Amino acid sequence: MKLAWIKFYPADWRADPALRMCSLGARGLWMEMLCLMHEAEPRGSLLISGKTVTPRLLAGIVSVSPDEIEHWTSELEAAGVFSRDDDGVIYSRRMRRDEARSEVHRANGAKGGNPRLKPGDNLEDKPQSPDSRLQNRRARTSASRAEPAGEMIALANGVRVPKSVLLATIDRWNAGRDWPATLGGPPYRHGCALPAEYLALCARVKDESG
Repeated sequence: MKLAWIKFYPADWRADPALRMCSLGARGLWMEMLCLMHEAEPRGSLLISGKTVTPRLLAGIVSVSPDEIEHWTSELEAAGVFSRDDDGVIYSRRMRRDEARSEVHRANGAKGGNPRLKPGDNLEDKPQSPDSRLQNRRARTSASRAEPAGEMIALANGVRVPKSVLLATIDRWNAGRDWPATLGGPPYRHGCALPAEYLALCARVKDESG
């Protein structure tokens, strides 16, 4: 079933630690790939007319060189942004989950709606018991007091990033990966010395995280 629109959540996109560790070029390529996967059959797989999209074909579609495609694709895969089928086809995990849910909803709609409702169920509003009203008030109060989704850390250059992104970057650096330029400063090759302010911040954040 073709859809003229695509589900996109800007807040999730900007807060995804895996994507934040990738370069702007890699993130741009991933958006192009998502658009292709949205139009594919099955939806969520990087296919065109049922055939695998090769790096050379993808390079022609987005008007860059095959070498750039290889570099950005490797960057995305190393960060765990996408997965592959057994035959090597790239796919979006979230898009496949959304499509599976949509299929269930379409099937339920064809049968008349929510399968958990039985014929004759009274769908009219019913008065709530005092206990139910009290539980609802407590739930709303707890939600209003909830902590923010993620703690932000201020870097020495003034850039603020989610703490989860910084921790993931530190782990990648300790594992032998480069320090990305996406944290507001120049990239650093692994093996080079990080600036003192980076080292102090990394030590403090890791200590606070236990």
